Amino acid sequence: MHRRLVLALALLLAPVAGCLGGDGTDAATDGTEEDTAEDDTEGLRVPGWSLGDHWTYRTGDGEEQTWAVTRDAGSDWIVDTDSRDAAFFDARSDVSFFGERRKADLAGSQGDANVRFFDWPLVEDKTWTTTWDGVEREITVDRIEDGTAYLTARQNDRVAVEYTYDSEAGNFGTYTFLDENGTEVFTAELAASGADYGGTLVRWDLTTALERAGGFGAEPESFGFGFDVPENASDIWLAMAIDCPSGSYDFGFESSDETGGGSSYGASDTCPAEADVAGPVVEDPAPGEYRGGFTGTSPEAEGTYSFTVYVRTLVEITVGDG
Repeated sequence: MHRRLVLALALLLAPVAGCLGGDGTDAATDGTEEDTAEDDTEGLRVPGWSLGDHWTYRTGDGEEQTWAVTRDAGSDWIVDTDSRDAAFFDARSDVSFFGERRKADLAGSQGDANVRFFDWPLVEDKTWTTTWDGVEREITVDRIEDGTAYLTARQNDRVAVEYTYDSEAGNFGTYTFLDENGTEVFTAELAASGADYGGTLVRWDLTTALERAGGFGAEPESFGFGFDVPENASDIWLAMAIDCPSGSYDFGFESSDETGGGSSYGASDTCPAEADVAGPVVEDPAPGEYRGGFTGTSPEAEGTYSFTVYVRTLVEITVGDG
């Protein structure tokens, strides 16, 4: 069912399986192997996935990430990845490729919305609309060649995503996300696919410890915050951006427990200065209560700050886990 390599990146997922019925309703198939068709004259039909099916994609920067079907959830398949970065992005932004994939048409999920990457059967010049990344996009099957469908998702008359469906692999062949200027933001290409995945997949449990942005000037800006770290936390992750033309700033947090050891983080500087941090700043943090704060002053012109702090816990799973 799944054999073939080649593909490129972005973020997408499937629509309704089957043709439109005479009453104008979508007639979805049950997503079984018998529904698969590769005759271009009849169109490409929804593939039948199975527990353990997997696909490895190579991103534009050369990194590889594997997606695997980890659980049968009734009307949905559950898809996870072995990439810690991709799983973290999913935990923050709800990537439509991961999590619930509707069996009937492989539609992805984002919140309460189903992202219909495909409208089965796929035939040339077919067009439909779907909500994807929170916006309405019009999708067109541009052409079908040798079992591969080439699709374009347009948003406000611009191309937002270009992707392919590989009927041999039964999933995306390539996907590329583009910005408003047509510049490539993210791309990936299928490198391998198969069945009975035996590796380890990952998810992140996130707790938001701080999310705040604002400005500071001649009058000092100052605030405090606190959060708890559970026993099994993997790290404390920080995104910090500070830009100040004059004055100074001081930011940090630390464990309130005297036995917390090195479980702390701090950053301070005199201005003009720019700070840009994004990543884990405390590995294997001591559990317990943490306290932190920020103070900034910029007498000559206003400075700006932005902070996001997550307490992250890595969860490892295998095919068949809940």
